This record gives sequence, C-alpha cells and structure tokens, in this order.
Amino acid sequence: MSPVLKLIVPESASLLSTLLADPRATETLPGFYRYCSKAAGSVVRTEDPYCNVARQLGLMFHSDDAFPHAAYSRYVTDRQSTAAVWLKLSPVQYTSASSGLILHQIDPNQLSQEEIDQLTDLLQTVAVESNISVETSADGAWLVNAEQHSSIETIPLYGVRDKPVALHLPAGQGATFWARWLAECEMTLHDHAFNRERENRGLPPVSGFWLWGGGPLPDATPTALPAQLLTTDLALQGMALRHGVGTAGFHLSDMDTNTTLVVAADLTLTASQRSAEDLMQWLTWLDEEWLRPALQMLARGRLSSLQLIDPAGGAAWRLNRIDLKKFWRTRPAFPNRI
Repeated sequence: MSPVLKLIVPESASLLSTLLADPRATETLPGFYRYCSKAAGSVVRTEDPYCNVARQLGLMFHSDDAFPHAAYSRYVTDRQSTAAVWLKLSPVQYTSASSGLILHQIDPNQLSQEEIDQLTDLLQTVAVESNISVETSADGAWLVNAEQHSSIETIPLYGVRDKPVALHLPAGQGATFWARWLAECEMTLHDHAFNRERENRGLPPVSGFWLWGGGPLPDATPTALPAQLLTTDLALQGMALRHGVGTAGFHLSDMDTNTTLVVAADLTLTASQRSAEDLMQWLTWLDEEWLRPALQMLARGRLSSLQLIDPAGGAAWRLNRIDLKKFWRTRPAFPNRI
C-alpha cells in the first residue's frame, strides 16, 4: 500500500484562507490552491503542535505542557544520561507596555558564536553559585539541569511570545527557586557590555531567559505504527530517536516510501512572528518543494493520501487520489471554524 504523507503546518489555515482568496493565488501558490480546492476539510481539536506530531506517530502526552522539549533535545547528543531532568533556556527581550512586560524571542540566528560563548559563560557563572549545571543546545538555546528543582510547570516559549509575561509565569514548588535564579541572570545582563555592543549594532538586547520545556525523558516505547519523521526540529529529532522512528532531512526526496510520513514545518514560528514578505517566501517554498511534488506523487499512485494539518488552528484537510478526479471542485474550501 502506498504511504500517507502528513504535512503539519501550524496557523496555516487562517493564512491560506486569506491568501487563496486572491485571484493571483493560482499563479503564486498553485500547489496550495489545487490542494485546498480538491481536499476535504474538517474541524479538528486544537492542540500543541508538538503533541500533535507525537499523536500522529502513535505517541501520547497527557497534556499540552507535558512535551519534554529539553529532554528530547539533549537526547540527540547524549543517549546515556536518560534519568536527568532538564529545562530549556531561551534568550528573550522584555519591552514595557500598558499590560506589563511583553516577551519577545531573540532570533538564535542573530547570535554570533562569540555572543553564544559570552552568554554561556554568564549562565554558568550564575549556575555554579546555585549548584546547577548549564550547557549549550544545538538549536540556539541552553539546557539547565533541573534535578533538584524539577517540580515546575512552564509555558512553551512559542506560547508566550509577544504576550504579557505576568500571565505565563512558571508555577509549582520549584517556581520560586527558578524565579530568583532567572532574576539574577537578568540583573547580570542589565547594562552588561554584551548588550551595549548589541545595541550599537542595532540588535535587540538580551533582557533575560525564558525557562520552559521541562519534564523527564519518556520511556523508550516504540511507536504504534511504522513511520518516518522529516524535520529539522531538534526536540522532534530526539523524540524520533527515542521511540524508534526513522528520521530524515526536511525534503521530500529524503522520504521512505514504505511508511507513513509525518512532516513538521516550523512548529515554533507562528505567522505573527513573520513579516509579510517572509510569510510569502515560506509558503512559496512549501508550495514548490512539498505541495506540487506531493500532488504529482498522489496522481501517480505513489501516495495513498496527502494530509495538511493545522493543530493550532484546529483545521485539517485530506486528499485521496480519487479526489483529484472531482472536476466540480474548483475553489479552495475551508473548515467552518476558519
């Protein structure tokens, strides 16, 4: 039987419903236009995109805040120390507003290696005084060992960006310790030469760090179905390694045509964090590299179905090969929730 291709793109539904209404969409986004014209749309439950990927692979988490981003990220480089509990530290900027401090993510790509080394030294200095350890992560964040203060509930970074910090602060028995520790990091960064140099280059200062993504590494339970995960996301790669899921680069040519294919596209970067130009370039790339080739594979019988899933927007589409013959479907259709 031909494989199923599931393309998971958060916030794509509302975005496409606007863009595909433009008459020029048949030329600018022909793959998406044809797909949304032929596919059957449905309303699905909204959920954390990482938990959605896990569920597509047959893995389950009890709640949206239970996905262990830090543990899975670290598993990519260290598959021996599986008992430790880790939290993720991401550099952020705080700005003042009438509703309080607003959190903005610092783009990891805007941090030079020298800056990463400086921040690492700063974090490790503060960490030593608190008897905890900090190490760098390959995705532009840091990992902190939370073994002694692991009873904490946090909000993922992508759930609090551009929102008031006060409404999303960590909770739990360990929250007080981490609040003091993060405050010490912020005081060290305040008026630090590191930030003065960034401001001189027109870059936003690093005000502090957001703590998130904790939880123990789950047991190495194999997935319920044969599947392959195509992603560049470090935490998802770690999840795949932990549970025996095949992985590959983020390109259709990397796929194994004998399994269900789950493709996760930029799960943490929402539409609100992109400029209009970046959004169009991103969607055009997805259209050229994924939708159009996948539609050709579906027409040739190399795929049994092509699914587009928006877990954040609560919408999904499914296109089977027979649907391509439904000539009366000529306009994109969207689930009622959009």
